Amino acid sequence: MVGLCSRSNLSALLLPRLHRRCRQVHRSFGPQKARASGRQVWGDSIRESRSTRPDGTCVRDYVHVNDLADAHVTALERLASGADSIAVNLGTGTGYSVKQVLDKIEQVTGRKVPVRIAPRREGDPPALVADASLAEKVLTWKATRTLDDIVTTAWKWMQKQNALSS
Repeated sequence: MVGLCSRSNLSALLLPRLHRRCRQVHRSFGPQKARASGRQVWGDSIRESRSTRPDGTCVRDYVHVNDLADAHVTALERLASGADSIAVNLGTGTGYSVKQVLDKIEQVTGRKVPVRIAPRREGDPPALVADASLAEKVLTWKATRTLDDIVTTAWKWMQKQNALSS
């Protein structure tokens, strides 16, 4: 899950792990000294043609926090109507490689993200992409926000935080 809620300022408070990631990206755009080492990318040579992008980095399904919130509200409404509890996967069903995400960040921010390729981590799956078909069928829910939406909302939030701290 990534992105920041466009409707409130609570996202970073409610999502500490995501907030740490945002701070890490923010530091990448900081003073030259902080940018020198770059963000670490764990491996760029994963070879599993059906699961990975041609760039060789891991593929993940990034879902916007607002899409997740919408799904949870829908699930709670379903439970309140007396339906049984069920477990469903939530996601977009579309995977993006680490390099594709970094490219999107650079496109949205207009800034280069320094990276350093590190050895692949043991046990890191080449791809993790959700099958949210049950959520779509039972909850009539489907993620609607794109990777561009995710990065754009995060970038706007970071810019707002920078303005507040200046």
